[in-house]
Amino acid sequence: MPDLQSITVPASRETVRRVTIGLVDLMGAKANSILKDIGGSVTDAQINALRTAIGNASNAGVYFDSKEVIQRQAPKDSRAFSDPHSAVSDMGVLVFKHPNSQVSDVYLDVPAIDVSKIDNAGGLKDDDSEIQAIITTALPILNDSNPFTGDFYFSHGYYSDRKGTGKKYPGDIPTLVEPRGTPET
Repeated sequence: MPDLQSITVPASRETVRRVTIGLVDLMGAKANSILKDIGGSVTDAQINALRTAIGNASNAGVYFDSKEVIQRQAPKDSRAFSDPHSAVSDMGVLVFKHPNSQVSDVYLDVPAIDVSKIDNAGGLKDDDSEIQAIITTALPILNDSNPFTGDFYFSHGYYSDRKGTGKKYPGDIPTLVEPRGTPET
């Protein structure tokens, strides 16, 4: 429903950049080195030099870097509706699949999904014009990013109450590590 304000652009609107460099240690644990709010004139060569310098100073191996352009505004300048399912934990989840079994399914979350987009069985109404708009704009992005011929298709959508009472998100969960000194049961 509400996008970034376009009628009156608030004074808090800004475009910033963030550089993230990912490292992995010999046990497989991952951590990121992040520079936030960097200027728009930062070049790829500068990022590459930073990645090399961090990699040289670390015992962990660099496995990715990214440069993001972020458009944001203060939360107080955004609009949200007070309707059923207006909490960001009320998720509409759109599932995109690929016929090649080597390609993972893609789950696209829509936080605070409008209740009118959910059918009685807990699925998303894929014939709804706003759900269709998400599907038709996501598919070209997925297919242009896919090295396997670009055959992603929309499979289905569902409602997920991330408060613990609805359908569970089928993503990976972290390994539970008990606090140090706690006896194992």
